[in-house]
Amino acid sequence: MSNNKRIRTKFEENQLDRMVAVGETGSDFARIWMRSDKRGEVLITVHPDKDPSSKTENRINIDDDAADWTQTVVIKGLEPLTRYEYNVVRLSDNELIGKGQFETFPKRPEDTPDKVSIALMSCHQPFSDDNIVSERRMRLLKVLPKILSDHDVKFILLAGDQIYSDIPSDRSLFYKHYTEKWNNPKGPSITDWDAQDVRMAYQERYRIFFSMTEVQHFYANYPCYPILDDHEIVDDWGAKQVHSEKLYQNVKKGALEAYFDYQGSRVTERGAHLPPSFHYSFDYGNVGIFVLDLRSQRKAEDKGDMGDITGIGDIASIGIGDRGGKGKVKDKGQLFDSSQLIDFEKFLSNNQDKGVLLIMSSVPVVHIPEWLVKAGASLTGHTLDFPDHWAYKTNVDDRDKFLKLIHDHQVKNPNQKVIIVSGDVHIGCAFAIQWEGSGKQPTLYQFTSSAISNRVKKLKTEFLKLVPGWAEDDDIDCKNGLKAKTPLLESIDPTNKGENPFGGLNIGIIEIHKEENESLVTFKLVGYPEGKTDEYLDFFVSKKL
Repeated sequence: MSNNKRIRTKFEENQLDRMVAVGETGSDFARIWMRSDKRGEVLITVHPDKDPSSKTENRINIDDDAADWTQTVVIKGLEPLTRYEYNVVRLSDNELIGKGQFETFPKRPEDTPDKVSIALMSCHQPFSDDNIVSERRMRLLKVLPKILSDHDVKFILLAGDQIYSDIPSDRSLFYKHYTEKWNNPKGPSITDWDAQDVRMAYQERYRIFFSMTEVQHFYANYPCYPILDDHEIVDDWGAKQVHSEKLYQNVKKGALEAYFDYQGSRVTERGAHLPPSFHYSFDYGNVGIFVLDLRSQRKAEDKGDMGDITGIGDIASIGIGDRGGKGKVKDKGQLFDSSQLIDFEKFLSNNQDKGVLLIMSSVPVVHIPEWLVKAGASLTGHTLDFPDHWAYKTNVDDRDKFLKLIHDHQVKNPNQKVIIVSGDVHIGCAFAIQWEGSGKQPTLYQFTSSAISNRVKKLKTEFLKLVPGWAEDDDIDCKNGLKAKTPLLESIDPTNKGENPFGGLNIGIIEIHKEENESLVTFKLVGYPEGKTDEYLDFFVSKKL
């Protein structure tokens, strides 16, 4: 097996060779991820930024061909809330693999800084339709170092779609006229290949999408916490029945292996086998974070006998009123398995003392009104991603269980701020989820940031921009009796409402302020002003919540 770069078209010309990234971080450790362009032993040197003489050294050997010469090392014995610098050098030729810096986390909740800023981003797809990197799509990434520095960001939440396997369309791994250029003896389509061949194709995708210096910069200098979404496999992964069929078994396995090589291994120790789900949790002082995995165990509704569905992405159109029988929908899919829900319930129980909980869900729980999801799927079949959303009828059982756990937790812990953070939908927005019921009810929040570089406008994005005020009229109506209103949050400035929702490229900033015995939260949607290449602008800033 060879890891040499292959140039089939101009699209593959620019690929990363060497790269480093900061992954999971604690008060006394940090995980450093690296990718080399050849085998060999590397030296990792770490020291406090103000004391270069107090350095620690670690050596590891990079020799895993199957993992595309990626590797991680955990640096231990660090001090809390301390900024460190690091570099990684290959010993055989003194080649720099990469360098960067990071700050460790607080040791105890009471050590949490008075202000904590967290970045949220998703949907990195910088290529234009002619398959070259678009300067316009890279605009926000170019000013990103200034945004992160000015806000003193402590870590970054990556809410999925950090690569796109299927865009640009004529360089899609699911476009046979492109994949036939691989000359794979098993066949021209990626669904013909074995899992390791698929893994290599996805690894190349990461090398292409991570080749920009702007991308490598934030990975190298901030702890980044990722989760996969659909495009790390293929659009709407798991929302279509065909994805559960044998045709896609090797695609799933190979794509998940590559995701772990380039993203998951930054926050999870590599074992003999991949975990069945990539969900995880961590904390930053007084802030607890749970990261949902909505893809690894995702299953579409059971359609019974649908006949031959073998084409790539080919799914029959299903009427909203259908209930079982041949070619009919049975209203039950799966967003996550029971073990993930159990782990989430444990997380809530174990973090009742935290001031703030963040729950990262790659797909927003609140985005499109339920009537639009249903009408959209009925009118368009499955050619658009309405069935991918939580409000689609086959997903509401899991949605209702999930929201019931959160509601019950909030009732017991009314002073704690609970926020769902998301990406995916190519729009930035901030909602309140106002629970209804007798007595004073808690409020849940939903904050979405998308996209960091993908300027593609979906039908639903344009629809939402054309229908102002729809959110104020929409309800969440759970089967278990829970109901909620979902208004958009108001701007902090009564003279400037800002743009919520915001349709331009954006990064989300979550600011947590310690005020007496309470944690208050502010949401910002940050983008760039037209005509200015080195500046950024707050397009929406919420009130302190």
